[in-house]
Amino acid sequence: MKKLLSLVAVVALLGAGCSFNSKTDVDANVNAAMEAEQQNAAGGTMLEGSGEGNLDNDMVGGDAKVNVDVDADVNVGLKTHTVAVQNFAFATKTLTMKKGDKVTFTNKDSVAHTATANNEAFDLTLNANSSATLDTSALAPGTYKYYCIPHPSMTGTIIVE
Repeated sequence: MKKLLSLVAVVALLGAGCSFNSKTDVDANVNAAMEAEQQNAAGGTMLEGSGEGNLDNDMVGGDAKVNVDVDADVNVGLKTHTVAVQNFAFATKTLTMKKGDKVTFTNKDSVAHTATANNEAFDLTLNANSSATLDTSALAPGTYKYYCIPHPSMTGTIIVE
C-alpha cells in the first residue's frame, strides 16, 4: 500500500508540473499519516509489511522507497509574458525569457495580425480583439525574430535562454 501511495505522490507531483532532470530516488515515509487509517482498516490491528514488494502487495508498515527515472526539465519559476498588439505594432520589441515561459500576445486592434517567426518556429494567428499564447518549451534556446504576415513592418524579437 505504501508503495502505491508513494507512486501516487510522484504522479501527483508530475501532474502538478513538477518534473526532474535525472534519476531520482523518491523516499516516502507515511507511517504517521497512515496510522489512524491502518487501525481503522485493520479493525484496530496494525499491519506490518516487510521486504521489497510490488504494487500488488498490501504492505502498509515500514518505509517504502520508489526509484523513479524521469527525463524532463525542471519547470520552476516559469512566467507568462504579455505582448500588446496595438496600432499596428508589437508594443514590446524585444523580450528575453527562460525556456518554457509563455508569451501571450493580446491583439487590441480591430484587424487580425500574426506573430510569425522568421525561421517558421512558430506562427500564431491573432484575431481582432483577442489573445493567443506561445509556449516556448518546444523552442531551442536562441533568438527568434518575428513579424506579422499581413503587416510585415510589425516586428519583434523573442530571446529564449
